[in-house]
Amino acid sequence: MLSTSLRPHSIVAITHASDIAAARRAGHSLAQELGFDDVRAGQLALLISEAATNIIKHAIEGCIYLSATLQGARAGIDVVAVDGGPGIGNMMQALRDGVSSVGTAGTGLGAMRRLADEFDAWAPRGKGAVFFMRLWRAAADLSQSLSPALADKPGMVSFGALSLPIASEESNGDGWAIACDRAGVALMSIDGLGHGDLAAAAARAALDCMAEAPFRTPTAQIEACHGALRATRGAALAVAQISYPGAGGRADRDGDATLHFAGIGNI
Repeated sequence: MLSTSLRPHSIVAITHASDIAAARRAGHSLAQELGFDDVRAGQLALLISEAATNIIKHAIEGCIYLSATLQGARAGIDVVAVDGGPGIGNMMQALRDGVSSVGTAGTGLGAMRRLADEFDAWAPRGKGAVFFMRLWRAAADLSQSLSPALADKPGMVSFGALSLPIASEESNGDGWAIACDRAGVALMSIDGLGHGDLAAAAARAALDCMAEAPFRTPTAQIEACHGALRATRGAALAVAQISYPGAGGRADRDGDATLHFAGIGNI
């Protein structure tokens, strides 16, 4: 299984109450694409509404980032809400229903945590807030996500990434890729030289090269990418490979898990 940054995020700026509906529409479109049923799509709409409303009430403006997460046969949608507001002094207290700093019912953050299958938050006082919420497509996806037995099996790796273009560009010259199997995990991070379309073309060339053989050794992967990037302006690369003990022969001779890394350029 290979997941990469070639599938872009949907970005919805939240500056006005009307933007909440725009964020819901973007979420609904992604839910339809991934095969969410009406119940799960409705839960996603509520989750996005609560996150966007929280931005309007507490920070005036921010962004909602929506992206698909694909892990084997599982499919879900990640919702990341980012703002530059006042932050939260006591997160545990803020998550309790009835607690509000702006005179509302105080159920928004609690609802976000309850609706999401996976939830995390970062909001130190005075430094804005980031809320991460993941909703899986169906009960089968959720049960696999939460099962300790499956989580301990090689190949069941949880990951996430947010890669965005600079404000003046629509194309993103940065990229990432991760491949997982029962023998280990391979990762790549790419920084196409410069920015814009030409940098994005370089990142795509490296990602396509990794897709051909994700589990090359890091050194061999960089050598292969070097050839693939000859027709582009080039990129800085970092490649890592984690090998599980006793699974597929990529661990070291003593059976210990190993990490191999190779990089070129400054990412």
